[in-house]
Amino acid sequence: MTLPETFPAGKVSGLDLPRDTRPVARIRDGVEALADPETELCPGDCLLLAGTPDALETAAKALKDA
Repeated sequence: MTLPETFPAGKVSGLDLPRDTRPVARIRDGVEALADPETELCPGDCLLLAGTPDALETAAKALKDA
């Protein structure tokens, strides 16, 4: 999912993600990096998440509303 332009920059740990998801990678300007709770996120970054289908749908809705 691509983070919206209105997304406040911050760390993955600052996101309100469902418990059944975990960040896998952050893609910025075509460059992929492994993601962990300390990964810095900026508007326009793509965040690759792993998790159950329901949890991923919830996470996508929450990130769109960020």
